[in-house]
Amino acid sequence: MYPQDGRAPGTAIVISDDDDVVKRQDTAMLLLTLRADVDKIDILQRQYYELEIAGYKSHIAKLEEAAPKYNLNEAGLKARTRD
Repeated sequence: MYPQDGRAPGTAIVISDDDDVVKRQDTAMLLLTLRADVDKIDILQRQYYELEIAGYKSHIAKLEEAAPKYNLNEAGLKARTRD
């Protein structure tokens, strides 16, 4: 959360008390653009992890389906390790 608005942890950026209105407006717009980019990155990372997890779940499901065929249940695996 951003310290100044409670959204994301990070370092607060302090805009100087400079009297240059244009400079302050430019800085504010830059900060808004930067925040939007950070939010987009967060969304993309979340989507990537969700896809990665879905891939793992799919792989696990395939292994579970193949388990009876190859005697990959717990008892079968124990029997294989004893040999």
